[in-house]
Amino acid sequence: MKHISEINHCIPNSRAYWCAKCQCHSQYEFKASGSRQNQTVSYLCLHCGFHLFRPKDVKPWMNGLLGFTLLTAVLTILCGIHFYVTAIPSLFFLDEFVERNGLIVMVGLAIFTALIGLMMRKYLRDWNVWCSQQRRKSTAELETEALQHPHQPVYGDSETYFDEWASQFLSKGQVRELKLKYRPEPASEDNLLFPD
Repeated sequence: MKHISEINHCIPNSRAYWCAKCQCHSQYEFKASGSRQNQTVSYLCLHCGFHLFRPKDVKPWMNGLLGFTLLTAVLTILCGIHFYVTAIPSLFFLDEFVERNGLIVMVGLAIFTALIGLMMRKYLRDWNVWCSQQRRKSTAELETEALQHPHQPVYGDSETYFDEWASQFLSKGQVRELKLKYRPEPASEDNLLFPD
């Protein structure tokens, strides 16, 4: 295994998986769960085991969940006004829904989506703070930080998913060049008989 200096994992890239604990684009491993038809894949940091996320993917989900929460909260307030304060003629279709505990289900769903959306917002806020800090640094400062970071990119075997990780930053051709540069030298008979 050799350290890879060609990829600076401390430069923000919203299309690359990021570890909120390590504060870098950590290398990862996959964890699959569920059945073959309904399998969920998680990306875990190789350094600390924390779940990684890709900021560009999280933002739309966060906005959708928080938007749904807002919509559900507004509907819940309107239902409350309709049933407990004054009847709103356009909401009479909700009478049967509320009689079947629909209001409780709506409130529960709003709380559930709000918690998930707010968790996503917290991690995106951490990401944005880190990006802001990184953008204020010079190229030399970023290189120094990358070299001193406790988690270093390492070229290894197939268990580290190096190709996929590196392709977040480099083209396929550049990844092939890295593999040629860092792959271990095959053991020859001379090296085995006469080690240095």
